[in-house]
Amino acid sequence: MNRPNIELHSRIERLERQNTRLVRIGSGLLGVLGVITLVSAAAPLCKTLRAERFVLEDSSGTKRMIFDAYSTAKPTVTVLDSDGQESARLHMGDAGSIDLEVFRKDGSASRTTLAPGRSGVKSDN
Repeated sequence: MNRPNIELHSRIERLERQNTRLVRIGSGLLGVLGVITLVSAAAPLCKTLRAERFVLEDSSGTKRMIFDAYSTAKPTVTVLDSDGQESARLHMGDAGSIDLEVFRKDGSASRTTLAPGRSGVKSDN
């Protein structure tokens, strides 16, 4: 073979190797993209947490909030201070009202009743 044919042959081989490499990389990227698409399509948009009682703790393990539909007849949300003492309690009251009780450090409490369907607020201070 003469010199121009040898150079042409080596250039063609080099281009074929590059082409093969690019096809493999492209196929791999396409496969990864396909897997990501399938995984994201299978993942639910919203997860639901179901429990009769849910206790929220801070980083030191102190209870800060309690969502409870188990120990009482009516659902209750209790907010606790940094000492674990009740600060406020929101619960279902009589006749479907929503009661908010706020507890002070001295042991006294105030109660506010929010009545569904009414714009007013009844407060006991």
